[in-house]
Amino acid sequence: MCVCVRTSVHVCPSVYKAHVHIVIPPLLPSAVPPGPPTIVHNNNRQQVVGAVGPLEEGAHTELTCQSSEGSPTPTLTWWRDGERLDQLVTLSEQGVASRITVVASRALQGATLTCQALNNNITEPSSTSITINVLLRPLSVRIVGEVGTLSAGRPVELVCRAVGSRPPARITFWRGKHNITDVTRTVMNNGNVTTGSVIFRPTRHDDGRHVRCIAVNPTLAHAVIEDSVMLSVRYQPEVALSLGAALDPEAIKEGDDVYFTCTIHANPPARRVQWLHNVSPYPPSLPCMAG
Repeated sequence: MCVCVRTSVHVCPSVYKAHVHIVIPPLLPSAVPPGPPTIVHNNNRQQVVGAVGPLEEGAHTELTCQSSEGSPTPTLTWWRDGERLDQLVTLSEQGVASRITVVASRALQGATLTCQALNNNITEPSSTSITINVLLRPLSVRIVGEVGTLSAGRPVELVCRAVGSRPPARITFWRGKHNITDVTRTVMNNGNVTTGSVIFRPTRHDDGRHVRCIAVNPTLAHAVIEDSVMLSVRYQPEVALSLGAALDPEAIKEGDDVYFTCTIHANPPARRVQWLHNVSPYPPSLPCMAG
């Protein structure tokens, strides 16, 4: 700026000088980023580190994210796979807290939940993540393979497959009320599929009986499902001969009529019955009861 001073002699410099005044406002306190928040399981008030659970399928669980660090007070948000979750936020002298309710489900098994704390638009949010661990009921169980028609005395492998249990299902086989032991268990597909197999030697008494396969989650006693098949066992005819029920063997006299009952068990049923007397064939027209 040029300043002309009136004196007896007028002097005005030909060079102008500019002065720039910069006003610096008072320094504002810098934001202090929050540290990683803590996550607490509301059921037992214990801090959750790494994973929460195992939670029983269908159970409701409350998780609280807490932060007492940072200035100004940070905002807490819950996330799953990039999607923000509904939450309830509370403020207290101890800091800020955000609570969510988790319903343990098959879809949530293995999911990662993240709580973020942020109090400015410059730094990245601080975060803490946990994994959900859910106990799952078996979804299905089935006796697989060719059970079909069996032969008495000939061993056969029974195979049963259970899907969806976590931890892997325990498989047992039952013949009526009797447990079939020595089951071999194989776990596949990251524990999602469990196969049980057993070598079974049927007898004629198993014809028409049911064999059951029961799958149970070993940590959930009520999570039980089963499958069953009816056995068809082929076996050679077994014959039993008895005196007529109305006859007294001690009172039979010469000339009395005597009859016998022939009981036959066979699968498939016997198509022909031959009577013998002292190795000699009797006429085939004589009555016979087959069963």
